[in-house]
Amino acid sequence: MNKFLFVPLVLQMLSQGTFFRKIFFYFFRAAAVLTAIVGLVVCAGLLKTILNLPAAGVIGGFVFIALLILAFYAASHIYWIRAGNIQDLADAKFTMIPIYAIMVRTLGEVLASFIAVISVGGFVLFLFAGEEAAGIVSNFLPMGPFASGMERGGNSFIEALVVLVVGAIYAILLLAVFYLVAEFISAIAEIAISTGISAANTGLMLASAGVPTPFPGPLPAHASAPHASICEVCKAINPPGAAFCENCGKPL
Repeated sequence: MNKFLFVPLVLQMLSQGTFFRKIFFYFFRAAAVLTAIVGLVVCAGLLKTILNLPAAGVIGGFVFIALLILAFYAASHIYWIRAGNIQDLADAKFTMIPIYAIMVRTLGEVLASFIAVISVGGFVLFLFAGEEAAGIVSNFLPMGPFASGMERGGNSFIEALVVLVVGAIYAILLLAVFYLVAEFISAIAEIAISTGISAANTGLMLASAGVPTPFPGPLPAHASAPHASICEVCKAINPPGAAFCENCGKPL
């Protein structure tokens, strides 16, 4: 009869993270393909604008398009690699935290690499096209307070240098902030796991010695058994002879 009941199997799959890892693996792979397609469409649409620039601007425009293709390729490849990282995650006590950490890290890498490459392309485009490059570059690089000054025109070299410097600053700050958030998420998970392991081991030793446990919550009835099993994945205390962890379903 139990073999026809699929709910326990589904719950076990969810607790081990298999379901979510597969979902986000395919999501990242789809994002990689979609990014590449969007990049080709954007570059093709930009080509018409580039061809309307003066002769010198066209040369810089082609360099800008080449670097724009490189930026989209970098973003697509990052998604593809991080999809593999999600697939390689092992079963653990926390299912979504490692995935969220990779997602945050990936977003920072994509944005930083894209902006860094575009800022180099914008630098070249400003050198060749002058103030006419402002409208093109501002569509891809958030220049903030510098954008209005560029649209009014000025020294092309100074504008090109500003684009390069501002793009580099944006890229570094984005990468640092997103990596910090990802590391913070991972650190919370590690602290929780370490705390749980310490509490479980301490409680098991105290219970075996007949000493009351100092932390909240009663231990399981089988915790004081001489052959109680501790799951290697979630550190739950299982009764002697258990084949699977009662908490996460991992084989013991």
